[in-house]
Amino acid sequence: MRLTVHSGEDVFEGDFPPGTTLLSAFGALGIVIDTPCGGVGKCGKCRVRVEGSASLSLPGQVEREILGEALKAGIRLACMTGITGDCQVFLDPGSFQAIATIDEISFEGCDPLVRRRSLAIPSGGGKRDLLSTLVENTRENLDLSDFYTGSLDGEISIYTRPGKLVAIDGRRSSNLGVALDIGTTTIATALLDLDSGEVLAKENSMNPQRAFGHDVISRITHTVVEREGLKTLSSVVRKAVSKLIEVLCERSERRPEDINEVVVSGNTTMTHLLFGFPVRSIAIAPFSPFYGGIVRKRAGEIGLDLSPFSEVLALPAISGYVGGDIVAGILSTGLREREDELLIDLGTNGEIVVSSGGSLLCCSTAAGPAFEGGNITCGVGNVSGAIEKVSFDKSLTLKTIGDTSPSGICGSGLISIVSLFLKNGMIEASGRFSDLQSWPGELRDRFDKKCNGFILSGDVYITLKDLRHFQLAKAALRTGIEVLLKSFYKRRLKKIRIAGGFGSKIDIGDLFITGILPPGPDCEIAVEGNTSLRGAIATLLYRSSLAEINAIIGCSKYIELSSLDEFRNMYIDRMGYI
Repeated sequence: MRLTVHSGEDVFEGDFPPGTTLLSAFGALGIVIDTPCGGVGKCGKCRVRVEGSASLSLPGQVEREILGEALKAGIRLACMTGITGDCQVFLDPGSFQAIATIDEISFEGCDPLVRRRSLAIPSGGGKRDLLSTLVENTRENLDLSDFYTGSLDGEISIYTRPGKLVAIDGRRSSNLGVALDIGTTTIATALLDLDSGEVLAKENSMNPQRAFGHDVISRITHTVVEREGLKTLSSVVRKAVSKLIEVLCERSERRPEDINEVVVSGNTTMTHLLFGFPVRSIAIAPFSPFYGGIVRKRAGEIGLDLSPFSEVLALPAISGYVGGDIVAGILSTGLREREDELLIDLGTNGEIVVSSGGSLLCCSTAAGPAFEGGNITCGVGNVSGAIEKVSFDKSLTLKTIGDTSPSGICGSGLISIVSLFLKNGMIEASGRFSDLQSWPGELRDRFDKKCNGFILSGDVYITLKDLRHFQLAKAALRTGIEVLLKSFYKRRLKKIRIAGGFGSKIDIGDLFITGILPPGPDCEIAVEGNTSLRGAIATLLYRSSLAEINAIIGCSKYIELSSLDEFRNMYIDRMGYI
């Protein structure tokens, strides 16, 4: 059955067997639409307009209840609608918004994972003479048992990884590497010149797996209940990574075939899905990853068409819910060698790490996707047009990413809005809206009884339900911080580091006003931004990072908060605002 999908000027086409849901087809085509419920017909956000209703399954009770009269206008839920014949589907072009730029990242000097050096061919010599010359001219004790041999014409370059010869080739013009941060919501990438350490280009995109749920549990569930679930989720993220690499190369005028190394940093589930590893064990006690330690695969094994000897290295996880992205954060901040410092990653999982005399205490809280725009009525990721900050001085002022028209609310914007509500007495301690008559006049006029929410701009608004999701997220994170510090680490902190894809946009004062951070820490607070991507870059550029990563894993202790009575009892108390 032929499916044609239109989004503005973009057209996507593919053939699918009868019964395939539109949502599954979208995933195969690399199309991302908002499905906070994971495609089980509860949220009603995967609405599309269709033509050719005779070529689609009939609406069921769920669709009829959610859509009502909208069905007559050709509106369907992508997760509930099966393909029975050729059909046309139309999406809002806003589904494909540009992603905000990555913070500037730079490093000085490098000793990369893949070294390149020139070597002259002995006159009249062959491959054996070349290897003899190599042994004579390098101080490394290299494994020569298995390596790629390319053209031996002209000037020869040899490529080595720690302890191993990987290639001899005379035609390559560059020695490139790619750093990947695969998050639940977004994928961030950087292309690097491994010879100089220069960051050549950066790009990011939404993680297309969002079509199968906003959180890791939804995606794990999809791999369990759907026969091809694991294959589908692996495929869509691999296609997204390939596309990002293509964009990086076009922007920097480089070739994918010159990319010799890829380093992946991501939460445990995202890394597993990229490699195609089963993820069911992550969701079941004791929440164990499928693999341990650093993992390598040939780039071609996961669908990346790069150099013939390119490999993909994935940073190891500390536990099922403290993944390689946190290891990268620890690496990039030097946390292991610091004393009395706290690292907080604001994201779906809410990872927390504290340094303690050469050891690291780690935990994770199920904050949910609210900090990344998930489960919020008008929530979006860090995309152009996302409201990232609000302020009020006689009138409401909105700051958006890219300074474009407001298109939704991202994580930093949500925190800023809740802070504004609290500062102006618009929210009670319980989290409910206060009496409207007590609100400042201009803000009071923005309350819309029809949607039971506060209008920010046009059709972008925030509801009481959204505030409840925020409460759940902040309560989980706040409780995790307090339990970790009070029960397992009773020393005075010197510094708190805030990490996360939107970390650089956060007003530190808002973290205290909203109750995300406990009051009164007498210490420095630093906003670090995307420490996961920085850690992946550091791994690419410095061989010594591998030893440091192993040291981080060796000195880390994971604490399962969900098993503690103290956590469960405190969590309810932290739902409100004091």
